[in-house]
Amino acid sequence: VRALVQKAESRIWVRLLPPAHGWASDGGASATVTVNAGSKALAELQIGHPSLGVGEYEARVDVTWDDQDGKTKSIPVKYRILGTADIPAAVFAGGLNFGDVPAGGEGRKTVRAWNLGNGTARLRLAALAYPFTGPFQGQEHDILIEPHTFFDAIVTCAPKGPGTWSSTATFQTNNGLSAFDAISPNATSVGRSYQMPLTCQGSDA
Repeated sequence: VRALVQKAESRIWVRLLPPAHGWASDGGASATVTVNAGSKALAELQIGHPSLGVGEYEARVDVTWDDQDGKTKSIPVKYRILGTADIPAAVFAGGLNFGDVPAGGEGRKTVRAWNLGNGTARLRLAALAYPFTGPFQGQEHDILIEPHTFFDAIVTCAPKGPGTWSSTATFQTNNGLSAFDAISPNATSVGRSYQMPLTCQGSDA
């Protein structure tokens, strides 16, 4: 028995892998599998593509049996990419300027990260250099943001004396990762990284 497995839609993000007993066309558009009597065979799909954005994708895989007069069965395929932590580009363009902060005092700024997707987003703010601190006492920490909600990351500048200070805040997100790997504890390490300049002027109290 031979079964011809062919993608009918979404050829960019659904690909058929070469089966153990059969072959697949270049690009994975179709595959032929030989099934011995009384046995079974696997036809594997590779799902996903780096260019896909957040959302849910649907396709169809058609299976045709040679010994059944070309009878075809359609199998639906669904693929979901999780939400990602989104910070407006305008925030990064200007960075965070705390202006004059009295020595011994504290200046505070808020960076709001939205989850515009349909799954849990992961955001990490790397530890900041003195005199800047972030959430969780400035320690690196993963922040989980539920769909269609936001998280306010409070960044502070607390100089102990006068002077001009500058640094960089690095935000890591699970942007672009699929539902299969975005739940990994290390998802942010293979996601995207955004850098934001920080400036602060310590003045005499």
